[in-house]
Amino acid sequence: MTGNFLNTIDAAKRLTLSPRTLETMRTKGGGPTFCKLGRRVAYRDSDLEEWAKNGLRRNTAEYLTCITDNGEDEADQAVVRPAGSAPPG
Repeated sequence: MTGNFLNTIDAAKRLTLSPRTLETMRTKGGGPTFCKLGRRVAYRDSDLEEWAKNGLRRNTAEYLTCITDNGEDEADQAVVRPAGSAPPG
């Protein structure tokens, strides 16, 4: 694992978010990838950039939600549906 590591406060500044928003995203999901270094939480520059890049949209109609079969937000197993649409079944 290589890259420049940032703490929550510096990562939030980089993303123009509040540190509390990043903390909430760590708990509920949907935020950038982070790693635990002992008791510390750290974010790699490359992960912050990738997360922000995945949020790029041309307009609000392009917003999509990723939902997995087990209800988790994981890109590698995600089924992409327009926001607000219900899963089949």
